[in-house]
Amino acid sequence: MKILVLGGSGRTGQWVIQEALEAGFFVHALVRNQESLPAHDRLRILEGSCLKRKDLDKALTGTSAVVSTLNVSRKSDFTWSKLRSPEDLMSKTIESLIPLMYAHGISRLIAVSASGVGDSSGYLPGWFGWLIKNSNIRYAYADHERQEKLIRNSDLDWTVYRPVGLTNANKISKVKITGNDGPEPSLTISRRTLAHYIIESLENNLHFQESPIISTS
Repeated sequence: MKILVLGGSGRTGQWVIQEALEAGFFVHALVRNQESLPAHDRLRILEGSCLKRKDLDKALTGTSAVVSTLNVSRKSDFTWSKLRSPEDLMSKTIESLIPLMYAHGISRLIAVSASGVGDSSGYLPGWFGWLIKNSNIRYAYADHERQEKLIRNSDLDWTVYRPVGLTNANKISKVKITGNDGPEPSLTISRRTLAHYIIESLENNLHFQESPIISTS
């Protein structure tokens, strides 16, 4: 399988690329800086912007699925830190991506959102709901809402994963999937576990037209 990874230079995207390569995939990665990723004989690194249709079009050529780990990033992990990326980065990218996927005959899309978006808001701890409303995290959550709406309204074979708090633990754990009802999600999941499950989802056609919360058992 040959896939396009958007957000491949980010902390989750790098794990998606690594897990995909370990699974024997061929990977296209569209990044702002080619030097942000290590070379690999099955990795094609394309320098450009996901907000430019011509760059997306080029990156999609020859692929059969797309994984987006894009997020509205801040200058630091401090929740009130200023934004580093446009506040509509994800939705603007998805808005261009969907018709381009149709044009290329690509139907499979997996996008990373966040627990607490849409109908998963009831699973959020009260303190975190307050933080979303009162800090700069709100920009990412608002754009997750916009991108999810665009994806759900498409005719693609889509999956939207809503991970709980992401950690940098270098361990693959068993995942827990929460739909519209239980089991209650745990509080964290490692980026590597999420990435591993995304690749497993591509290999086994999991969770079409679903947007579950994903955490660890």
